[in-house]
Amino acid sequence: MGRCWTCLNLWTEQIRTDIIRDVDAAALIRDARARASMTQAALARAAGTSQPTLAAYEAGAKSPSVRTLDKIVRAAGFSLTAVLHTAPAAGGVVLAEVRARQAEIRKSAAGYGIRNVRVFGSAARGDSRPDSDVDLLVDFDAERYGLGPLAGFRAEMRDLLGRDVDVATLALLREDLRAVAEADAVPL
Repeated sequence: MGRCWTCLNLWTEQIRTDIIRDVDAAALIRDARARASMTQAALARAAGTSQPTLAAYEAGAKSPSVRTLDKIVRAAGFSLTAVLHTAPAAGGVVLAEVRARQAEIRKSAAGYGIRNVRVFGSAARGDSRPDSDVDLLVDFDAERYGLGPLAGFRAEMRDLLGRDVDVATLALLREDLRAVAEADAVPL
């Protein structure tokens, strides 16, 4: 069974804000209360709970049930809608995470003079594990510009993706790995 992603929509008057991520009840309650310009005490009263309990929810010290979360959000003048999306297969989670950041990846790559970023290896094949690294195949003239830009891009990708990242060009790969990398490669 894959991971379920939740799409929460806060509605008020003509304003619609989409929050697409795993449910973070604390942030959702804080956001709803702030946007409603309510104090913790006022929101707690309106939701039929105590201010200390609401404070614990906002701090993440306690987790409200879905029913309680809905009640609090409604008391702030919003509605809560949960939509389940089909999650990628377990092995496809890493590729899905990379694709979710592809605009940032492309922008970073361009800043280093890197083009044509592709994912290869286990993430591209769909057999990655939650702790798998990400292998990126890129077009870059390392002979002309050196390895510094590749190292900088790699470090930036590690920070962005929160996992180990390897960056290679076809010219830098061992000959026996080139064909495999090209066959695996999934463009971003």
